[in-house]
Amino acid sequence: LAIHPDKIQVATGQVGKDPFICIWDTYAMQTVSILRDIHTHGVACLAFDSDGQRLASVGLDAKNTVCIWDWRRGRVLAMATGHSDRIFDICWDPLQTSRLVTCGVKHIKATPLPACLHSAVHSEHHSLTECFRYL
Repeated sequence: LAIHPDKIQVATGQVGKDPFICIWDTYAMQTVSILRDIHTHGVACLAFDSDGQRLASVGLDAKNTVCIWDWRRGRVLAMATGHSDRIFDICWDPLQTSRLVTCGVKHIKATPLPACLHSAVHSEHHSLTECFRYL
């Protein structure tokens, strides 16, 4: 579960076969966006960035895959292997908005995002994949 900075929208992740992420409008009680086809086995954790344009997610797969989404458009901006051990939580660093922090089994890790992701909301997934090799 992740609460959008506007306090109106909420993201939830599923566990199971073909899991997806659902963004809800809590006032209208309607689905705003569904993000799918990336994570397998489930979604471990979610986090909106400070302006609410990007959503980070961690999968329950063996590689603990981390994705950054343009959730309004339903597109993956970047994707990478997370950590060799299970990730329990992810958040955007409030002091350095271009950095993600994860924690889990045997680790707490702060990872700066490449410069190409700073304006990633309006970019294409293919070009970002090339510059986003390691999270």
